[in-house]
Amino acid sequence: VEPDWARRIFLSDEELPDFLAIEAKKKQREFLRHRIVAKDAARVWDARRAGTLYTHPCEWTVGHDELGAPRFEPAADPRLPHLSLSHQGPVSIALVAPFPVGIDIEDESRDMSQIKDYFLTDHESALLNTLAESMPDEAWPVRFWCAKEAVGKMLGIGLEGRPKQFEVAEVQPTGSLVIRHRTTGAWHEAQTLRWNGIVYAYCLAAGSSDPLSNRIGHAETAST
Repeated sequence: VEPDWARRIFLSDEELPDFLAIEAKKKQREFLRHRIVAKDAARVWDARRAGTLYTHPCEWTVGHDELGAPRFEPAADPRLPHLSLSHQGPVSIALVAPFPVGIDIEDESRDMSQIKDYFLTDHESALLNTLAESMPDEAWPVRFWCAKEAVGKMLGIGLEGRPKQFEVAEVQPTGSLVIRHRTTGAWHEAQTLRWNGIVYAYCLAAGSSDPLSNRIGHAETAST
């Protein structure tokens, strides 16, 4: 798809300056792809919530907060949903909801051994050894990483360069991970799954129960 054509359909006036400042077409396509999935997720969520037809993509504006996390703008508008984005190669995914959410994806074949000392606690290393015996070939190290990222995004702080502050305390056979934020002592749950060679992890704010299908927008594009 020609970026200049696509931006006329998908970008709002507020987003155009950032897009036009990008010179490389590959980067332009990435910019567009992230906003397309975010807006598609929001349009589906909004239509199902309000029982109306889909809004036009240009009616939505995606920006960033002071930490670089994506959000819909204007940020002070209480009608706008929370947003989380992630991408891996040609795959982008967005999760939106009326409460904080976080999502992360990663290639299931990523070799995590080089950074295990950076992101795994002793307890998590022991858990992974057990999982390697009881449920092998399930990309558990990648799941742990993505789950931590998802929780950090849901909290709006990211990993803060300290992934061990998010410790996986318990693992369910369904792929659900119970995570303790060691800084605050708060507990969170992240759901993980594998699909088409990619690990997905998402975390919803405590107390939320909306069907996930109402909040996901997913797009896979050709490599460029």
